[in-house]
Amino acid sequence: MNFLVQFVSLLNPSMSVETEILRDCYEAFAMYCFGIYLIACLGGEKRAISFMEREGRAGVKSPLLEQSSEKGTINHIFPMNLFLEPWQLGQRVYQIMKAGIVQYMIIKAVTAVLAVILEAFDVYCEGDFKWQCG
Repeated sequence: MNFLVQFVSLLNPSMSVETEILRDCYEAFAMYCFGIYLIACLGGEKRAISFMEREGRAGVKSPLLEQSSEKGTINHIFPMNLFLEPWQLGQRVYQIMKAGIVQYMIIKAVTAVLAVILEAFDVYCEGDFKWQCG
């Protein structure tokens, strides 16, 4: 998709904003679909949560996540580790990841619509930080 956006932008530079907005919407949709696909591969939400809890308790030789110092714990990277406690794999982590994907999808779509509106009023200045631009 990214190649197509770049190609269209080269052919017709005036359409670059519109194609990038479409790419952003597609990217959000693809991420949502990938999250659904992963859960389907694990057998549904309940099985995914039980898998995470089981992996968190299991004494496997290699940790599920490289950053974890304890089995079944997700330690955050700097600077997030200064104000977030480590997460235990399970229901809470699953809900956080699910909410993050949905929030990303909604925010990408809303900002794409705002970019279209600002472009229509000729106040969308991509890459410029000015008070007159949106």
